[in-house]
Amino acid sequence: MRTQAPQSSTSNQVLRLAACAFTMAVALQPAQAQSCSTYQEQSGLLIVELEFHNAFGNWKNETTWPGYAGASYLRWDGPDMFSTPGVDSLRYDFHIQTPGTYRLALHNRHNHPDSSQENDAWVRFDGQNWVKAYSNTGSGPINVWNFETRFEVGSSHVEPEVTLAAGDHSIEISGRSRNFMIDRFHLALIGHPQAKEISASHSSCAAGNASTYCVPQVNSLGCTPAVGVPSGQPSTSSGQPFVVTANQIVNAQFGVFFYGYQPTSVPFQGGTLCVQGPWKRTPVQNSGGNGNAGTDCSGSLAMDVNAWLASGQDPQLTPGTNMFGQFWYRDQLGVFGTGLTDAAAMTVQP
Repeated sequence: MRTQAPQSSTSNQVLRLAACAFTMAVALQPAQAQSCSTYQEQSGLLIVELEFHNAFGNWKNETTWPGYAGASYLRWDGPDMFSTPGVDSLRYDFHIQTPGTYRLALHNRHNHPDSSQENDAWVRFDGQNWVKAYSNTGSGPINVWNFETRFEVGSSHVEPEVTLAAGDHSIEISGRSRNFMIDRFHLALIGHPQAKEISASHSSCAAGNASTYCVPQVNSLGCTPAVGVPSGQPSTSSGQPFVVTANQIVNAQFGVFFYGYQPTSVPFQGGTLCVQGPWKRTPVQNSGGNGNAGTDCSGSLAMDVNAWLASGQDPQLTPGTNMFGQFWYRDQLGVFGTGLTDAAAMTVQP
């Protein structure tokens, strides 16, 4: 086995500081709910907890008013946006396998004494026109969680219905009235017995091939690392490997594969952090590559996700859970002494 080339005290210090910062960031991240890149409708019902995607902008994650499902709910803390839809829009992608006309029900709450105030949000499907979705039966309900939802289209007040073909779709929700609270949404075929059943379980993740996303960091040698994924998805029961790779890595350097349960895209150590915390780190490995040819981009890193699943190291990785993973490695000549690859998106299968 080839030993690692001696490192300068400066680069060692940079790596220690970077590793410390990475570890501290992991420690400071709160536990978050599992999310999917795409949710799966099942038997005419789709249920998504809004907090399964991190609140951002003027959406605030709260637990003040009991009666919500899941871990928390979201409240619009921004200004009234009566004429400006699409601000801080929350997007949820989903797959329909049972086509038909679906009815939307927002599990919501509004506390203003006037039941027509602080009671609505903007909604749109598949990037089409925004529509006002509101909760108001004339005399209420206020100060209570409810599923009352209607669309206002022009001067008409209509049932919140949408016809969905089989395939991939999206719903977006953006703030309209300050303090309107939304816990989860249900999309159900008309007449579905659990259309407004708060105890109904949230939907699982849709299956598909693993994919890559995000922007890799060009390293100090001018090389652009590339993450590769095999066909299919990782599995908790498969006896075959499912290896995520990264090539064009600086040779003879330490690296690590880390992952989380949601994607992101934020600047980090001169590159792009593609994985939302909290993070899980797998064992450190050496990039290998050319042993006696000096420093080049012949190194590579690899992670057998199926072996990791079989090890039981992370009990959260159950079927239906989405994994988003990225490689972090040492790049001595880089500004921060480190490098980041692009990332892999995967859904754990049985």
